[in-house]
Amino acid sequence: MSCVLVDKDELEKIKQGKYISSGDEGSCYLYNNLIFKIYHNHIYNRRVYFDLEKSNNIAFPEDILIDINTKTIIGYTMKLLHGINLKNGFFDNLDLLKLKNAYINIRKEIEKFTYIDMNNISLTNILFDYSQNNINLIDTSLWMYVYNLNNINVQRLNHTLIKALSITLDWNRYKLNSEQILFDLYGMHLNGESFFLEFLTELEIKVSEEIQDKVKTIKDLKL
Repeated sequence: MSCVLVDKDELEKIKQGKYISSGDEGSCYLYNNLIFKIYHNHIYNRRVYFDLEKSNNIAFPEDILIDINTKTIIGYTMKLLHGINLKNGFFDNLDLLKLKNAYINIRKEIEKFTYIDMNNISLTNILFDYSQNNINLIDTSLWMYVYNLNNINVQRLNHTLIKALSITLDWNRYKLNSEQILFDLYGMHLNGESFFLEFLTELEIKVSEEIQDKVKTIKDLKL
């Protein structure tokens, strides 16, 4: 990590890069093969946390961008992570075994950072990289230090992934949503206790029984 002084000309070059998205805090641009997040407002005492943490699947801040004149933090860079966010659910051709492996890998990654409150894990901040079969997390600048969260971040991940699966399957009208084990697991999810891997596994079992064949992809789960 380093602090990088940025003048007006360099800032304009960054903003002329490929626009990615905007949020409450700022806008993101792809420039020099990095993601640059530029804050809407430059606050003198702003802090950027977790700039020393490293991960292949979590977009932690890297270089912190400092205005050369005001010395305020105007943004930061982060690794370019690929994938499609989950606001519309999962793609039909996603292999279920690959989804399970991607889940296990990102869960292990999250569990390395029990001192971080990953408070905005959401459908738009989780990317599924279908080419590499990875789950990636972005938009980490609102995360905070805590003493120890144990499994709360994993619970947030589970909750969001079940939500994505329910969008994919149109759960309220899903043919098997009243099957007892699925009904119970989904009810637990609605009440704040989510078990993604167990839910997906039970779905596989019930759909396989229903169609008398082994399910392999997300599309196979659709009835």
